[in-house]
Amino acid sequence: MRHPGEERGGWQLGPPASLLRSNRHSLANLLVTGGQAEHRRAVALSFHESGPLRQGPFVHVDCGRDEPRLRAALEGCLAPAATDGSPNLVLAAWGGTLYLDRVTALGPATQKLVRCALHRGLADGADAWPLRISAGDDFDPENAVRSGRFLPELYDALDKIRVELDCPAVA
Repeated sequence: MRHPGEERGGWQLGPPASLLRSNRHSLANLLVTGGQAEHRRAVALSFHESGPLRQGPFVHVDCGRDEPRLRAALEGCLAPAATDGSPNLVLAAWGGTLYLDRVTALGPATQKLVRCALHRGLADGADAWPLRISAGDDFDPENAVRSGRFLPELYDALDKIRVELDCPAVA
């Protein structure tokens, strides 16, 4: 497998490319595990650029660092009266992809909000959100589910298209 290209980070060869070709018209959730953060982001970006919402924005959120902003954004979208006036990460990704890296760093309350957002995105008709939510982590979130740190329902909702990276860590 080749590493991401220099320009925008697209994958050219290997398993991610074949998954990309077979799922390019899908809005199914994407889960990228393993590897380094920049490689997970490159895979998520490639899916975004090949998908039906490619004309929309790609918003990358580091869940370990930006959980409070993400939680406020989700609360603002799910219950508009709860907004605190800060820039809304979810609305910034509207019509495109919201990519959540280090997703297992999210606390239980934010995990529930992400699950609600995923459910809302799958709704039919006027209630559907024009948004793809992709997620990544440096290890398989299934381990976090087994240890009770990650909601099984959220894991199941995210794990629709999976890309497992096996890139060595850089010292």
